[in-house]
Amino acid sequence: MRFFTKFPEIKETIFTSVAEMALQYDAVNLSQGFPDYTGDPFLLQRLAHYAGEKKHQYAPMSGIPELRQQIAKLHREKVKLDPDRQILVTSGATEALASSLLALVKAGDEVIIFDPSFDCYAPQIKFAGGRPIHLNLKAPDFHIDWDEVAAAITPKTSLILLNFPHNPTGSILKQKDLDTLHQLLQGTSILILSDEVYQYMVFDQSPYVSPAYDKRLDHRTIKIVSFGKMFHVTGWKIGYCIGPENLISEIKKVHQFNTFSSFTPAQYAIADMLDRFPQYPFELGEFYQQKRDFFLANLDLTKWSCSPSQGSYFQLLNYKNISKLSDIEMCKTLIEQHQLATIPISVFYKNPPLESYYLRLCFAKNDKTLSQATQILNAVRV
Repeated sequence: MRFFTKFPEIKETIFTSVAEMALQYDAVNLSQGFPDYTGDPFLLQRLAHYAGEKKHQYAPMSGIPELRQQIAKLHREKVKLDPDRQILVTSGATEALASSLLALVKAGDEVIIFDPSFDCYAPQIKFAGGRPIHLNLKAPDFHIDWDEVAAAITPKTSLILLNFPHNPTGSILKQKDLDTLHQLLQGTSILILSDEVYQYMVFDQSPYVSPAYDKRLDHRTIKIVSFGKMFHVTGWKIGYCIGPENLISEIKKVHQFNTFSSFTPAQYAIADMLDRFPQYPFELGEFYQQKRDFFLANLDLTKWSCSPSQGSYFQLLNYKNISKLSDIEMCKTLIEQHQLATIPISVFYKNPPLESYYLRLCFAKNDKTLSQATQILNAVRV
């Protein structure tokens, strides 16, 4: 029987191959973006409680009312949300992204994304029939070149996909970025899809800015958030999106025939967590800054150069003082010879820079793991 593959260019993700190598070589794993510690005991207790209460059937398609009300409260200092019309609970941020792109991108549309970009963006745009337009962020601080954005906008441009705090670079948006974005989009129908799963992880007292919180841009913005990232339970796969009613209603049309509803007991548990500890998300910045600082304080910065991450729980390290290997070969070498797993950032580009000596490491780990990792990194020979 003959079979035609719709997406021959899509291969196994780097996360799968690196995870397999990390297991093979028993490596300390700072590659994948998840913690090696678990969620708050109260949250876990509430999950067990609702499992015992037999909350096992389909939740309402948009999410249980209690959780949507807590989401509205979570954002109320920045934006007023109607829990029934402007909030959609999803099966993780990845499903929120996929449903949003399928709902908002038409065949032939162009979608601007910024490389290095999370590896699901371009495939999901293609699944929707769109064409990803790749623009590179500018090292070493990985900022957007807005002149390049202006030149890339065409009559076919339907959407700009943002991701700040940024994975994998840890860069953040500034207010001047939103000012320029507003100027560029005036008089257009271009939408903004803003992946903000690391929203609460911003460091060094930097202000957090979002197009969803900007009155000039909120009418064209869908904001995506992850409870998995927020509460250290990435395997629960619960996220949500917020935005204007006319856009959320379109995304619901896809969501209802995609997953319909999301893990019911977890929705009740998260609603209780937000009700009992409403400040918990806002304390994540300090929590993760301590981990970033601990990691960098124990690292030999004469070998590994870096700019401290501004947000997310990722840190880029530059190894140009150590080796001239490609980042993919350096990643393999660290796993095979030093038992440390990282991610090369060239895999997040369509057109990577000719010389890129960056590796991404996740510092959402306990201190013992971070200490082991820095000992390995410091022992790597030039």
